[in-house]
Amino acid sequence: DNLVGKKVSRNNTGFYLTEGLISTNDGQFRKKIKDEYFNEVIKNNYNYEVANENILNKLKEDIKNNDKLFELLWNKAKIVANGDNARLGFLARSAKECGNSSLAENLQGTITYINNFYFYIVIVLACIGLFRAIKYKETKLMYIYIAILGCYLLLLLIEAQNRYIYGFIPFLCILTKGTLLKCQKKLTKKSVPKCKKISNNL
Repeated sequence: DNLVGKKVSRNNTGFYLTEGLISTNDGQFRKKIKDEYFNEVIKNNYNYEVANENILNKLKEDIKNNDKLFELLWNKAKIVANGDNARLGFLARSAKECGNSSLAENLQGTITYINNFYFYIVIVLACIGLFRAIKYKETKLMYIYIAILGCYLLLLLIEAQNRYIYGFIPFLCILTKGTLLKCQKKLTKKSVPKCKKISNNL
C-alpha cells in the first residue's frame, strides 16, 4: 500500500471466477468484466474481501440460472486444448502481411488441424494413464496425473487461453509416454507366443 500510495486489492478471486464462469462471457478476458470488478473494489474502499463476496454472490445467482453452463465449460475446454493456436494465428497474420497468402492459409488450416490433433491425443492419452493408475492402484503415479491434469481442469474455472498450458505440456507428454509404453508392452506380450510357435515349426 505504501509503495503504490493507496490501498490495493490482494485477492482477485472474484474477478478470475466471474471472468471464467459468468454466462454473459465466453470464458476469456474481457475488459468490461475487469472494469466491473475493480469498480466494486473501489466502491468498497478497496476492501477486496467485501468486493469478492459481493461479486461471487452475483456469480452464484448467475450460475444457478445458467442452463448453458456445460456448453460454456466445453467451449473453454476446446480453447485450452487447442494447443498453440495463438502463436499460429500470429504467424498466419505475419505471412499474410508479407504477401505469402498460401502459407497463411496453411497455417490457419492444415497446420492448425495437425497441431490441435496432436494436443488432443496428448490429453486423451494422459487421461487414459490416469484411469489406468486408478484401476491398478498405482498411488504415487495417480497423484502425479491428478496434479498435472488438475492444472488443465483449473483453467475451466478461470480465463481460458491455450497459452496457459505451455508450462505443463512437457509433463503431459511425459505422462503420455508412460501410457504408450504400457500399450507397447501389452502388444509385445501378445506377439511373443506367435513368434515362439513360428520358430518351433521352423
